[in-house]
Formats: sequence, C-alpha cells, structure tokens
Amino acid sequence: MKQYEVSKILEMVINLVNENPRVQKMQLVNAIRNENYFENSFELCSQFIEWLKIQKYLKVYHVFYGYLRITEKSKAWISEKSEIWVSEKSLKNIKENYQLLMGLKLVRKIISEEKQIDLFKVCPNYMLEKLARFQPNDLDELFKISGFKEWKGDTQWHKYLEVIQDWKQKQLENYPMSA
Repeated sequence: MKQYEVSKILEMVINLVNENPRVQKMQLVNAIRNENYFENSFELCSQFIEWLKIQKYLKVYHVFYGYLRITEKSKAWISEKSEIWVSEKSLKNIKENYQLLMGLKLVRKIISEEKQIDLFKVCPNYMLEKLARFQPNDLDELFKISGFKEWKGDTQWHKYLEVIQDWKQKQLENYPMSA
C-alpha cells in the first residue's frame, strides 16, 4: 500500500487558500498537479482535496460557488508543521464514499420533490456526509450519531438506511473478503 507524505502539499494548499479568498477545489487540484504531486494524477489530487475537507483542514464557506477557507486545524498545523501521511487506499475510499453520498443526495431529492420542500429542509449536506462516513446499519446506530435524533426535518431515515445497505452489499460483491 502506497503512502504519501503530504506536509509540503498541505502547506502549499493552505498558502494558496490564504492568498486567494475565492479559491475553488479545481484551482487547488490544478496547482497540486502542476507541482507533480500524486504522480500528476487528477483523480488522486481531487481526492486529496476531499480528504482535506473530511479531515477538517479545509471548509467550504460559500456553498454556491464552492469557495474554500482554511480551518483552525490548519492554522494550528502551520505553527507545528508536523509530518502528515496519507495512504493511497485512504484516498481511494473517499471516491467510494462519494458514490454513497451521491446516492443519499438522490434520495433526499426524491423526498424533496414528493413533499415539495427545499433540499436543506429535508436533510442538510453535513448530515448526509455523516451518514456516508458512519454508514449506520439501523435506526439505533443512526440515532447515536450527533444531530440525528434531534432533527426536526425529514423523518424518512429508513430510505437513507436502504441506500446505505444496498451500497454496502455492492461493496461486498465488488470486493469480496478472502479467507
């Protein structure tokens, strides 16, 4: 399994985000590729930016345009500058979770159209991202995730759980475990 030391890349990304208040993901991906990181792979560079968001080094501050900002975690890291390693497998898992997230967003869109209400009133993006990350098996596990028990919006959690179970089943079929 290939490991990448990403401290230099993270420092470059943080500097670019600080210099440009309207920086978007694609600009960062292109900057990383121009420096020949991740063997110049567009997919791995893109997944790395997603990894930075998941790890809370970056956050989207303007949803419509996708502008990015650094977080307190990035500011703390800049003062320490410790080594950070990420595995290629970890980056590839982001793509798989992204596919699950798109399935969850589709369910939300269907519910939104059925009820004729805004998407964010059905279920906000951050909650869908939590579902994709934690992948609960049932309602008990789902309600243990912060924010779900208290949510006053859509209560059709079983539809989201069905998508998660289907996705898990496809993962098992595509990547069977060997003895």
